[in-house]
Amino acid sequence: MLGHFAIAIPGDRFDLGMLPTFLATLAVAVVVSALARRVTLGRPERGGYRGQLALFLVVLVSVLAVVVTVPLENEIRKELFQLVGIVLSAAVALSSTTFLGNLIAGGMLRTVSHFDLGDWIRVGDHFGRVTERGLLHTEIQTADRDLTTLPNLLLATEPVKVVRQSGTIVQAEVGLGYDVPHARVEEALLAAAAAVGLTDPYVAVDALGDYAVMYRVAGKLAEVDELLSRRSRLRRQMLDELHERGIEIMSPAYHAVSQRRASEPVIPGETGGAREGHRPPEAIAFDKADRAKEIAERRATAQAMTEKLAEIDGRLDALEDGEEREQLDWERARISGELKRMQAELTELEAELPEQD
Repeated sequence: MLGHFAIAIPGDRFDLGMLPTFLATLAVAVVVSALARRVTLGRPERGGYRGQLALFLVVLVSVLAVVVTVPLENEIRKELFQLVGIVLSAAVALSSTTFLGNLIAGGMLRTVSHFDLGDWIRVGDHFGRVTERGLLHTEIQTADRDLTTLPNLLLATEPVKVVRQSGTIVQAEVGLGYDVPHARVEEALLAAAAAVGLTDPYVAVDALGDYAVMYRVAGKLAEVDELLSRRSRLRRQMLDELHERGIEIMSPAYHAVSQRRASEPVIPGETGGAREGHRPPEAIAFDKADRAKEIAERRATAQAMTEKLAEIDGRLDALEDGEEREQLDWERARISGELKRMQAELTELEAELPEQD
């Protein structure tokens, strides 16, 4: 059959009467596809799941419309349809394992709604904040500010660890010698956890090693957006608390290779330091994730306001003139003003194209 299509089409097989229709359809298909691509991919999340699916359908319908209006006789057009069908079937067969797998996985992730924009997730060795949730992939922004694209099939088949927005546990470990009483260590580590704002802190002894005791301090962090900076602050505060109490963090194994005498502890002469004025790493590394989260939150707020207005409109239809109606009119005007302001701010945020560099 393919050999038959390779034969040149005689000039008398063209239907010149359909040529204007074909040219008009081709022009409309190109313009519509370009506009759909610009509108969809130029928005945050690159249009999201629904936007990318809509773009795929628009392009598919445009191609079929162009094929339908090709200025050829009916028999030749039917054979052309068969060729297009064969090409599409071959493409689906070759890409079904990955394309359809990612497509179905994307739908499953949307249905389960295990995480949202701005959430911290870990998939294997990948850890970062979600910036896009697309038709075939999910994008995260890592601590080095780079963007990592993860196929949806990977997220559907691998365990996904999501940091809860209600709070998470921040912890750190330290190894100390057996000559240090554990009560003093626990006191210092609990003070370090409290100093960085962790709630319900606790200290656990994780291991009794050959040369050192492994302690772990942990506490609940409510502001999960500061996860990286709080981890760093916790370790820094542990250094200060232990050193201020005269507790050496070097394990006894250090003295086996050190030229110092074991009676000379390795403790710095100064502790502490004013570093809180520096910008937290999250403000630099997760700019796109912060914006994606802000847009998602504003969309949810605008949707809630729209539903509230619909509820008020329903109540107003059942009321006559009176004090209650005046109050509802005032409430509706207030919510309408807030909604317009919210939509204007949302439009400004969405107008900022995602960085591609």
